[in-house]
Amino acid sequence: MKVAKHVKTPNFFIIGAPKCGTTALSEYLREHPDVHFSYPKEPNFFCNYFSEKHRGFKDINLYLNQCYYNSQGKTAVGEGSVYYLYSQEAVPNILEFNPEAKFIVMLRNPVDMAYSLHATHIRSRINENVEDFKKAWELQETRQQGKNLPPDCREPKLLQYKDVCSTGTQLKRLLERVDKSKAKIILFDDFVADTKKVYEETLAFLGVESDGRTDFSPKNENRYFKNKKLANLVSKTAKKHPRFMLVKRKMGIPEGMSILKLINRLNRVTAKRKPLDTSFKKELYKVFESELILLEEILDRDLSAWKSD
Repeated sequence: MKVAKHVKTPNFFIIGAPKCGTTALSEYLREHPDVHFSYPKEPNFFCNYFSEKHRGFKDINLYLNQCYYNSQGKTAVGEGSVYYLYSQEAVPNILEFNPEAKFIVMLRNPVDMAYSLHATHIRSRINENVEDFKKAWELQETRQQGKNLPPDCREPKLLQYKDVCSTGTQLKRLLERVDKSKAKIILFDDFVADTKKVYEETLAFLGVESDGRTDFSPKNENRYFKNKKLANLVSKTAKKHPRFMLVKRKMGIPEGMSILKLINRLNRVTAKRKPLDTSFKKELYKVFESELILLEEILDRDLSAWKSD
């Protein structure tokens, strides 16, 4: 398979972190007339640090043809695989592919991030099967040894909540490889407080003009499934092979349209999670203390609000 003429090489990557607003930002960018954003959002092509099950694409031409279909003529072309920041190899792979690539990193209080990530894994019905976050946290060591893993888990590394959420270490590693002018760091708090401002700053970073967007409706709110058995069935039935998406496109079926997605949409309910137990939350802050200090040093910013949240 050759790369089609209508494909432009991606020049920016939202590389993380999970549960930090990347879905919302990617959806806003996708609707900009001078931006092409990958479908699917997270192809994970450069993530060969992870298992083959986790990577949606393994062939470079298939990756380009599927994710950047009709991207020619756009100024900014990118994707949003949120585990690239966590991966040991993704950023070097991207730089080998495109040395001029720009990187967007979204960060959040690591304690909130870990709790939210666990909820997402539970909702997926694949990566996590222990619904109590404290119990899942306590299983990290045994899971690292390959024990107590969910039967359908695609990538055990994603259940290492401490490592995934150690974003200070990850950001330090990124900035040792990438010039600061090629990296846009966004704090989730700032994104929530003034989404329009952060969005406009991101457009400027990508070299595209403002589209005057004013609608910043929430994306990817916390949800749970009303019928867990149905959710499990949908998860196991969903077609993941990227060539299937190419067939859908040739048949004129819109991207993102799926009977399985419709079933999931009808089966889920938006709801707030219960707050973390106070004593366990304090324990987590001690675990992430060095990461918070490192982030403060790198960003030259006071993050005391995170420490006392």
